[in-house]
Amino acid sequence: MVSDRLAIINKGNVVASGRLDEIKALTREKYRVVIEGKFEGLSNFEEVAKLGDRNIVYVKLRAEVSPVTLEDVFVKLVGGINNNGNQ
Repeated sequence: MVSDRLAIINKGNVVASGRLDEIKALTREKYRVVIEGKFEGLSNFEEVAKLGDRNIVYVKLRAEVSPVTLEDVFVKLVGGINNNGNQ
């Protein structure tokens, strides 16, 4: 059975509840980038090129972009990631 509503609970307290789209809307980020290898901040960016209204970022490491997942929202809401992206 699939539910149309869910709740995120942290230490016995409901920190968010609603439909999946409502829960995902709680984070301002819409995409996540997964980078393989040792990430040393902006030093891994080789070049940024402007193409019309888009910016293309060339990187030294392999990167994968995907939409933010429910797991990402959960980790952010329960405090698993700080502002610098460290757990």
